[in-house]
Amino acid sequence: MENQLVTVRGNQDRQIYEARVSEIDANSTMQFILEDLGSKPLEWMRQLPFSHQLTEQVFLCHASPSDDLV
Repeated sequence: MENQLVTVRGNQDRQIYEARVSEIDANSTMQFILEDLGSKPLEWMRQLPFSHQLTEQVFLCHASPSDDLV
């Protein structure tokens, strides 16, 4: 965040900020992550793009161009 690097969202970023209360309650690791991160990093993660065209020849994404899990 502080270095303002070009960053794309990954599946775990999405899974953290999309977590439902029931998922958080059932997962102590998720509880820890959310408590440790706080609201500012979560909002930053929500704003991350799925992909980014860095140059004409360099396309950035996590996993595949259409799915962050594949």
